[in-house]
Amino acid sequence: MSKAIKLSDEAYQELAVLQRPRETFSQVISRLLATYNAVDKLVATFERSDEFQQWQREQSPSAIKSH
Repeated sequence: MSKAIKLSDEAYQELAVLQRPRETFSQVISRLLATYNAVDKLVATFERSDEFQQWQREQSPSAIKSH
């Protein structure tokens, strides 16, 4: 079942630029959401890594002042 949504002219134009040949706007949005979700999962995985947590500790204001 399809749903109608309202888009600003600017949002419509941005989607149109990203649209591939013979791709519907629904397909564009689904593709962009899939990419967003994959990147979001990658960022979450990275943020849980020991290396990132160590880097984050090293970037704290108290760590910077002690150098």
